[in-house]
Amino acid sequence: RVLLDAPCTGLGVIAKDPSVKLQKDFKDLQRCQQLQRELLLAAIDSVNADSRTGGYIVYSTCSVSVEENEMVVDYALKSRSVKIVPCGLDFGRQGLTRYRDKRFHPSIAEARRFYPHVHNMDGFFVCKLRKTSNVLPEEAEKKRAKAAKEAARQAAGEAKVAADEKENGDGKAAKRDKHDKKDRGVERAAPGAANGAVAPRAEEPRKKGGKAGKAGDSAKGAEGTDAGKKAKAAKAPAATPAAPKATGEAEGKKVKKAKAADKGADGHEKKKKKKASA
Repeated sequence: RVLLDAPCTGLGVIAKDPSVKLQKDFKDLQRCQQLQRELLLAAIDSVNADSRTGGYIVYSTCSVSVEENEMVVDYALKSRSVKIVPCGLDFGRQGLTRYRDKRFHPSIAEARRFYPHVHNMDGFFVCKLRKTSNVLPEEAEKKRAKAAKEAARQAAGEAKVAADEKENGDGKAAKRDKHDKKDRGVERAAPGAANGAVAPRAEEPRKKGGKAGKAGDSAKGAEGTDAGKKAKAAKAPAATPAAPKATGEAEGKKVKKAKAADKGADGHEKKKKKKASA
């Protein structure tokens, strides 16, 4: 536990020491305010929030200025993990939660103010605080932000998994419906086929491919044309062997002529021999 009676401007004891009005100015007020902030934070850091009987800080000044009291306590509430608890005093005015354009934490109303003209005593301010955690609010805020971010990321991941599962389920259901429709179509076509009716031929899907498809069609057409030409050539009578046949007949005639000439020569010689013998 810490009791901090911080050094101040002494504006609450002007009734006893009127010279304060002449000795203090606004710069002294600002200088005291900065010193009081540092001292209060040091007092908070020196106590343990896990103590069963400790963790309390009492802040007091003999000044009635808001800059040295409510503004200092409000700064401590924002900078450390502390909260204001009741002082246990039955008299005194509540601490200010608003002053001109300033707005302070509502719990500052638990603090107590004492005025010379109201309570017949020196001007005074007292506030009791309790330390709630040894972790600074900035670090705690970072941890909370990190935890919230992790929770949001986890929730997003779970939502994505659920969406994927739903999409996969819808796809499987669509496939099942497609197969069921196909099976029902086959079952409906079966009775007609049994009665002798010809089932309608399913239209073949059009081939896609643009230029590639056209090229394939032209290639198939060319192949069909070549095949037709070959078939026609196979059916037509062979005309090419005629030339060798004609050549064989001419040679036969020449042979016959040569044989006839030989026979004529032989006959002529025989006649000459007969004449000679005669």
